[in-house]
Amino acid sequence: MNSNIFQKNCDLFSTKNSELSKAIENASASGNIALNANKETIIFHHDQYLLQPQAPQAEAIARCNKIPNKDRYLEVIIVEGLTSLYFAAYLIKKIHTPIIFYEPDLALLKQIAMNIDLSEIVSASNVHFAFDEEQLVSLIQLHHHHESAPEVYALPYYQKIFPESICIISK
Repeated sequence: MNSNIFQKNCDLFSTKNSELSKAIENASASGNIALNANKETIIFHHDQYLLQPQAPQAEAIARCNKIPNKDRYLEVIIVEGLTSLYFAAYLIKKIHTPIIFYEPDLALLKQIAMNIDLSEIVSASNVHFAFDEEQLVSLIQLHHHHESAPEVYALPYYQKIFPESICIISK
């Protein structure tokens, strides 16, 4: 663990969601972080890689490119899982409407916050964070004003690992 990175990440999270910052600090860490042969970060949790281990950046770019760039039509996008870091980073560069990252696993988020500088993602002005249903609903109500459902994206690995959170987001 790099305590400087962890403290920096917690400080950044506290500017967006003080409850999340406190919850991360109090959580136990779990999950594994490593580098592949190309020195790309790979994350392994619950017997699953969160992105393809051989080419996580390429997969993230490909998945992000499938999302239409329709900022002017979208009020808010909900993404299940902040811990797919490459996907989050590319999405933030592509979409300028509010993005709500819903992270159901605080232990995994703590492991990542202890080891990876998240400042580029957390400090983006259009990014918001929720870790429970109440926060998610509150953020949706704040940013979504149409009767149509907001856009929701979940990577397949998250759908396998956290199927219950898809039910929460779908409500």
